[in-house]
Order: sequence, then C-alpha cells, then structure tokens
Amino acid sequence: MKIIIDPADGHRMVIPLPTRFIFSGLAGRYIGKWIRLERSEEGEEAPALPADLIPTAGRDLLQMRKDYPGLPLVEVESSDGDHVVIFP
Repeated sequence: MKIIIDPADGHRMVIPLPTRFIFSGLAGRYIGKWIRLERSEEGEEAPALPADLIPTAGRDLLQMRKDYPGLPLVEVESSDGDHVVIFP
C-alpha cells in the first residue's frame, strides 16, 4: 500500500505501508483497539469491525493490486489544492 500526499506548496510525500502487516491479525487487533480508544475519548461510539474480516480485506487488496495495477483506492483533492492518492 502506498499513500502519496502532494500538497499545494509542492513538498510531495510518499508513505509506503506493508499491506500484509497492516491487515495481519495482530495489527488489526491493535488498530481496532486504537480506534475504540480514540472514539471513546471523543465521546463517540466506534464502528464495529469484526476481527475475522481484517485478513480477508488484506487478501482482497493484494488481489486487487494484481488484477488492476495502478488503480488508486482513494483519490482526493481539497479546495486548497492538496492532492492525496492511496494505492493498494
């Protein structure tokens, strides 16, 4: 997985993230706990994400990367001119 941040001021940043680690069971549980902790501090209820779906989502993203190379998952441009693209 790769996150590309291209702000309007021209300081482009690329953040590589290992997809297999992000969607592993251990990382999934850690991320889920972090989300619940952050939401509880803000007084909001965290969305329920079944732990068994996290590895499945990781496998699907890896397959998507093989089937559709170069296709971004998310592409956002702000009104300030900042551009963010997330590739699987």
